[in-house]
Amino acid sequence: MALVGKWFGFGKDEAYDRAIKAYDQGDYADAIGGFEACLEAGADPAMVRLARFYIAESHAHLGQSALAREQFGPALEHLLAAIEIHPNYPDLRLQLALTYQGLGDTAKQIESIETSLRLNPNYALAILHQGILWCLDGRIDEGLKRVAQAVGRDSNLRGDRYESALQAFRSGDTDRGISNLRAMAVQVSDDANAHAKIADGFARDRHWHEALQEYEAALRLAPRYADIQCRYGQALLQTDAVSAATEAFRAALDVNPKYADAHAYLGIALRRLGDENGAQASFRAALEFDPHHAIAGEEITRMRAS
Repeated sequence: MALVGKWFGFGKDEAYDRAIKAYDQGDYADAIGGFEACLEAGADPAMVRLARFYIAESHAHLGQSALAREQFGPALEHLLAAIEIHPNYPDLRLQLALTYQGLGDTAKQIESIETSLRLNPNYALAILHQGILWCLDGRIDEGLKRVAQAVGRDSNLRGDRYESALQAFRSGDTDRGISNLRAMAVQVSDDANAHAKIADGFARDRHWHEALQEYEAALRLAPRYADIQCRYGQALLQTDAVSAATEAFRAALDVNPKYADAHAYLGIALRRLGDENGAQASFRAALEFDPHHAIAGEEITRMRAS
């Protein structure tokens, strides 16, 4: 149970009690409805303040969850609702900035980061994101100095990604440098999905070396995660490590024999190794589990025509 609810208000109002229970169980949408019902019922002033607090917290949770799933429209809606109640929370302003980044609204992204830093000038993640924006604007020297300030305020930001970013900028590879800076900004923990998310970003930017590093970190934590194995195999194919890619796809299929994508990409790897029969069998297996699989269908058609 949330401590505030336990100490103040809990047990005085049934609607409030139900809303608190929903909040404690992570059912934030129901919690919002329950707390709003408390407000409409004209609860006492102390309970009104608590209900508004929890409405804001629930919207913040929903907004951050939507942002993590890259559902930027819902993220914007929930974060703005939270900020309406808590306008002076710098972390909410930074989350809002990242949402505007996803929506492609650079002007509002900049404004939100600046607001976050007005509220907390020492907020390391906001400083880091500001430095990234300056680098994107071509102000590389200023941006890197700003990033260095962020690292100086939060030693957790210093690591391989920071060193890789600096090395990339020194070699003139600005795009790779910015990709590494963005990876620094992800709150990395010993979580396979966090590493995989960073790897996916590097893969989208075609920075295969960094992508492989992060997929490997993810797989050290969760070697039986079929989807990460498959994405790892795809990155290996991009670096011409074809034999290693086949091992990754087979590892994915060992976990999930019905994984159509893994069958299809294994077919591609086997074809590149000259095993046409094995490739054809893999493409057929992919179509067995997904009759409309685009890659497998195209490859079977191509092999028949050749």
